[in-house]
Amino acid sequence: MAVYQDREAFIPYSRKDIIELCIQDGKLPEGSLQKFRDFCSILLAYYHFKLHKTLEILKENYAPFNPDANTKYIASHSASQLAMMKNKVVKSFEKILEQGNFFPISRASLERAFQQTSLIELKTDINFDDFEEMICYCRGDIYKTIKIKKFFSAKLKRKLIFLKGLLY
Repeated sequence: MAVYQDREAFIPYSRKDIIELCIQDGKLPEGSLQKFRDFCSILLAYYHFKLHKTLEILKENYAPFNPDANTKYIASHSASQLAMMKNKVVKSFEKILEQGNFFPISRASLERAFQQTSLIELKTDINFDDFEEMICYCRGDIYKTIKIKKFFSAKLKRKLIFLKGLLY
């Protein structure tokens, strides 16, 4: 089977609908339909617990950095432990985002985006040196021509706008 690096791993159906589509395909023996549904439930539970483990690792490693935390700790973390925990949080989020078909945006792309006029013509000036680390991801490209009505102008203008969903 061919592997395509440029394609998203997205299925536009709900989990329930995928199971029903498999059953409606008619290739499963009539007596195996309930076994198939049970198998799907077990598979769902497996991934639920696997992702729950990922969530717990994220929460555990993020806790010392959480500015809103009220939690007390029985031991303090060393600088090297904090660096390792920070790295685990970042790597875990990167993995989750990439599995969700998000892809990283380079700093050069971000700087270029902030130079251009946005849909609402809001000028944004970011000093990237203010951040110890900044990782941005996006998903999908949307090019769309839309009508924008300018304030104090009766004329409608057509404008090609590049819309991208950014996560900071």
